[in-house]
Amino acid sequence: NWSYEQEYRIITSKQGKIECNYDALSGIIFGINTTATDKVNFMHEIFKLKNTKDSENFNFYQAYYCKDYSTIEMKKIELDAILKLITHTLNY
Repeated sequence: NWSYEQEYRIITSKQGKIECNYDALSGIIFGINTTATDKVNFMHEIFKLKNTKDSENFNFYQAYYCKDYSTIEMKKIELDAILKLITHTLNY
């Protein structure tokens, strides 16, 4: 249904690893309700599975509700924010 967006979507409540070819991915969009712990765990797994060189071109995005337009939008999670998220999550 989303072929015009040239992307694939995995929507699941399944816990654990999802089987796919991670080298084919260029980024991940986290859903609105994804916990910080789940994000950190997933980021860690992605960086373990992907080649270090490829990881530099891999992006993480956060979905959020935009009240102004009543739409779901996404924003790129910058590297410094990823590091803060990881540090904050690991300290708990």
